[in-house]
Amino acid sequence: MNNVGFYCLSVPGSMRHKKMTSRFQHENIEATFIPVLAETDQRLQKTSTSSAISCAFGHLDMMRAFLNSENEYGIFCEDDIHLRKGLRSFIPELIMKFQRNNLEILLMGYLFPKQIRTIDFYFDTSFEGQYNTPIDENIVMFRHIERLWGSQMYMLSRKKAEYFLNTYTEDYYIKTKTDSSLKPFSADYLFTKDGVRAAIYPMMAVEESYSINHAVQNTYHSDSHAAHYSESRYI
Repeated sequence: MNNVGFYCLSVPGSMRHKKMTSRFQHENIEATFIPVLAETDQRLQKTSTSSAISCAFGHLDMMRAFLNSENEYGIFCEDDIHLRKGLRSFIPELIMKFQRNNLEILLMGYLFPKQIRTIDFYFDTSFEGQYNTPIDENIVMFRHIERLWGSQMYMLSRKKAEYFLNTYTEDYYIKTKTDSSLKPFSADYLFTKDGVRAAIYPMMAVEESYSINHAVQNTYHSDSHAAHYSESRYI
């Protein structure tokens, strides 16, 4: 995996940071941890202290670290995920499919409150078809829809990461405050959808189960975890 780098956004020394360090070590992956923005970060002083805004800038910081490396592809992770066991073994085939389909974005972890089976792609037109290129007998790649949310894990090429850094700047965020035609400055509006994209199922990362202070979202998150997590498949 010399041409692929893993980047994880986290608070140094936090419980999440420690858990993710352990999970990456379990899978023999040397991940680069990028710190969550401090409240004193000038970007937040100029814009907003919203967690979504901070998260989006954090994702851009991961991309900047990726571009400062020699890696050809970057895999970007949030710090509340279970990793697919044997994750390293899937990467070469994922890259081959990425290249073969001329992808710019590959979504490897997301939120969806039910299992996605191959048959769904034929009967649920909202999925806009599928690539139908099995990686193994359990994994398929499909073109994902606008209402597929979450930026738990995704892969980008260097060219796409550079595009995101040049496009979604502080100036862009400020413009979103007054221009409703622009996409919101949020990771799962921008970095998982703006480009030629696909997702895989089953996922390489499943969000942990925890409660958030929003009833509808809490149900969506917990149902997504319940639908996809299994102790035998994820660490």
